[in-house]
Amino acid sequence: MNPLPVKSTLVFFVSLSVLLLAATPIQAASLLIFNDPVQSANGTYSGLGAYYSGSTMDFLNVGTVNGSAIDMRVMASSPVGPYNYVGLMPNVSIGSTIAGDLGFIHEATGAGFGGVDYTLTFYEGGGLFSQLVAVPDLHWIINDVDGEAHQTETVTAFMADGLQSYQVGTASNHVTATQSADSVLFAGPNVNTNENDPTGAFVLTYANTSSVTLSLR
Repeated sequence: MNPLPVKSTLVFFVSLSVLLLAATPIQAASLLIFNDPVQSANGTYSGLGAYYSGSTMDFLNVGTVNGSAIDMRVMASSPVGPYNYVGLMPNVSIGSTIAGDLGFIHEATGAGFGGVDYTLTFYEGGGLFSQLVAVPDLHWIINDVDGEAHQTETVTAFMADGLQSYQVGTASNHVTATQSADSVLFAGPNVNTNENDPTGAFVLTYANTSSVTLSLR
């Protein structure tokens, strides 16, 4: 197994109880924006805002590739273990740290291991969601991977999706990364913190990808 390059110089300060996700193509210096969902919100999550309870949510004009607009579809799997899927939150903003992000909500119904997988797929713009688009250089900033004294939140990212490298923080409670042959497991610090406190953040870098799956446990 050839290990991925690991960058450990950037300090992130985020720890959340709902996973919030933003994408920043660093060289292009532009953000993916999730403020134009096709489906309307049909619920409100206390303290965070509106969400859509369906398992598929479409977004228009999330960004551009080679000057052309792209759309994105998010699909949530059926929950594994003692968890309920709640919904997806578009255009989440919390304080000055989190702005225009995409939130994922699932809740435990009892003790035990489990969670939900989320697949994010890019398409040509125009709202048809029929023609895939490969994003040449994608940097996801993942926030709110923390936990509590009795449990740790984790995210698994997969090499097959075009994962090239990752970057974790250097704070004492930073997210840890464990690489296997086909994936990288990111584990939170067993400490619950506020949504806009960046202790549990990390960056995933992908190349030439049209679809990314994140396994949230």
